[in-house]
Amino acid sequence: MKKIWAWPAQAATWLVGLIVIFVVSPPRLAVGEPPPTIGRFVEFALAIIIGVVFALSSGRPSRENRRFYAIASGSFLLLAIVLFGAYSYLGDHWTCRYDSDDPMVIGFTLLPDAARYVAQNPGMDCSTLIQDFAGQTSLIWPRSELINRRLILSGLFSLVVIAFALAALFVMRALGATGKEPEEPPARP
Repeated sequence: MKKIWAWPAQAATWLVGLIVIFVVSPPRLAVGEPPPTIGRFVEFALAIIIGVVFALSSGRPSRENRRFYAIASGSFLLLAIVLFGAYSYLGDHWTCRYDSDDPMVIGFTLLPDAARYVAQNPGMDCSTLIQDFAGQTSLIWPRSELINRRLILSGLFSLVVIAFALAALFVMRALGATGKEPEEPPARP
């Protein structure tokens, strides 16, 4: 069993490591929160997907399959770009830098105490607001709003990484399609 899953697991880890270089992981909810485990989930999901793709397309692909793989690769690349744009846009609008660590999720609806504080201190940016509340974002915005936004960002992060990985996987399969059919082994006398 280990032999079967070793290659897909290694490929998934490699792909995730490569893609996560430019796709920033989801933000945290509060100061001192442990890092999100979404990366491990994405690696596991990719190992399964890689195993399924190679199981379904074992052997050298034919010339007809080359077109399918190229279209699939282009489609997943387009999907990844759109998802990356959505993830980046929402990440810019739903997060705020508090310290030198990863960004923190912020909400839209201020809690009553936070609303009063902001009214007394007009023009305050989100970083200062979070700092004044000692990094406790759940004292500024409703926790349910913060959790919903984080789940959406985590879901988009997962989809971006998986879509980029599938685009890379299908382009590798398309490049492996030389158009030559495998030769028949010589008949035994």
